[in-house]
Amino acid sequence: MSASRDTERATTREPWWMCSTCGHMFDAVTNIEGFEKPSEDDISICIKCGALYTRHAGAWVPTTADEYDNFDDDYKKYLSELKRRQKIVMEMDQAGATGPKLAIYKH
Repeated sequence: MSASRDTERATTREPWWMCSTCGHMFDAVTNIEGFEKPSEDDISICIKCGALYTRHAGAWVPTTADEYDNFDDDYKKYLSELKRRQKIVMEMDQAGATGPKLAIYKH
């Protein structure tokens, strides 16, 4: 299987949605752990500002403080790593790199 097919399988196109923190517009999400499409209670991170989102009723909504508080410590460490990676992507974007308008999520 080619890398482009892997990317197609891992990326799910969605109706445009906007990060409520920074205003970045998205039209797709990419699963960083496999090829499943987003489902209820999955977590996503804005690739521009690092805001956290939770999948509810087929839409990405900001993760509440209560939801975050209920994550175990290992999961919080994992989210910190995602935010670290997001900062790298943001630095690349500021340097002029281009690419699809994606958010990343954990299934």
